[in-house]
Amino acid sequence: MAELFEVREQLEGLAATLSAARSGETRHRDWLLEQRERWSDKALHNNALRHMDENVVLHRGIIEMSGNRRLARMLEPLQIPGYRVQYLTLMDGARQERSSKDHLEIIASILSGDAAR
Repeated sequence: MAELFEVREQLEGLAATLSAARSGETRHRDWLLEQRERWSDKALHNNALRHMDENVVLHRGIIEMSGNRRLARMLEPLQIPGYRVQYLTLMDGARQERSSKDHLEIIASILSGDAAR
């Protein structure tokens, strides 16, 4: 499972980099701003099911925003096992809160156009 997360992390990083280059497009920027609002909602920290639902939406959206269909096809089989493991580890509010902060940082980086930030 650790290897799956290593590969997924690198490929999703590439998706974030590609998305950052496209973040100036109105529809992408609007979607990212909507995601920032969702991930800023404190209620998300105490609801594991909602947290995982929002997590899936965010990750898939960033991959889609990258505009790279091959990358999306490579990531698809890596997503489901990863989400299952994450769900099991994100059952407490403190971990969900940290995850939300991490997601907000990713959104801010993409919005800035600098995924390396």
